[in-house]
Amino acid sequence: TMNTTDRSIGLIDAAIRRRFAFIEFHPEVSPVEGVLERFLAERGAPVEVADLLGRLNAMIGERDLRIGPSYVMRPSAFEPGGLEDIWDFDVLPLLLEHFHGRKTPDEVRAEFSLVALRGARGSLDE
Repeated sequence: TMNTTDRSIGLIDAAIRRRFAFIEFHPEVSPVEGVLERFLAERGAPVEVADLLGRLNAMIGERDLRIGPSYVMRPSAFEPGGLEDIWDFDVLPLLLEHFHGRKTPDEVRAEFSLVALRGARGSLDE
C-alpha cells in the first residue's frame, strides 16, 4: 500500500539499520526516563514542566508519538512566557503533524494546549 516514495525511503532506512547500531531514546525508557526531573532538580526549577510533559504524553497515548524532554530543557522555558512559546511554536506544531487527518487543528490545540493541560489537574502555579 506504500507509494514509490515511501518504498524508496524504506530501502534507505533498511540500509542504514544494517550499518549502524540504534539506541532507543524514548521518554519512558532509560537513559531518557527521569532526565527531565533530574535536570529540573539540579536547577531548582519548578516541577510543573515535568508534570505537564508527563500529562501530555499520557494524553497522547500512542507510544511512538510521545514528546521527549529536550523541548523544555532550554533556558528559555524558565523565562516569562518561554514555556508558552515552546508549546506554541514547537510542541503544538509537532502534534498537529502527528494527528494530521485524525484530529482537526482546532481539536489538537484544544486538547493539548498548556491551558488544557493545566486545567486537567488544576493550575500547578497556584
